[in-house]
Amino acid sequence: EAINPGLTGDFFRRNDARDLANVIRRWTREITPPESVRRACYATVETKYNPHAHAEAIKLAIVGHCPQE
Repeated sequence: EAINPGLTGDFFRRNDARDLANVIRRWTREITPPESVRRACYATVETKYNPHAHAEAIKLAIVGHCPQE
């Protein structure tokens, strides 16, 4: 969830150093300016990975799986 390809990060094929090098090369040459990436990363953390969001996810998990009375 934290990785949004081209915005907050990217993926590469497991155990494939060449693919990793290609992804790094693409990020250092073609991807959005670093400040935009930084802002997008901060926004993701602030909205998805905070105590309120975690509490809501836990509440939904419990309510969604408990029988209604």
